[in-house]
Amino acid sequence: MNTGQLLALGLLLATGINASAENRNLSPEQRQHRMREELQLNDNQTEQVREIMESAREERSVIKENMTDDRRAGREQMLALRERTHEQMMGVLDDEQQVKFEEMREKHMNRRKHGKGPHHGSPAPGSNSDDS
Repeated sequence: MNTGQLLALGLLLATGINASAENRNLSPEQRQHRMREELQLNDNQTEQVREIMESAREERSVIKENMTDDRRAGREQMLALRERTHEQMMGVLDDEQQVKFEEMREKHMNRRKHGKGPHHGSPAPGSNSDDS
């Protein structure tokens, strides 16, 4: 995987899509660098993405800390954070970058569906879901 693709995965993580285990160990700086390369971000965009990612990471930490008692509420907060972060990121990108970002996001989601990433959205054991 090249540098741009891994940074793009960092962006996806910032939008609430969990990166695969091999990418979780990347630092925020590494993710930002890779995103800059893959999406060809300019300096201003790079700084805005850095701020969005940092804010989302901090907010995720707070949600996780408070999730111990009410996991459902925590999940709803995480989903809302994911949507807000995605909207913020899209607001930073130009039209061409938005298309590339959505392609990367779709590719990542397909990888997750085919067992090549975390399965946070998988049905609970014993559920009767026929989506597999």
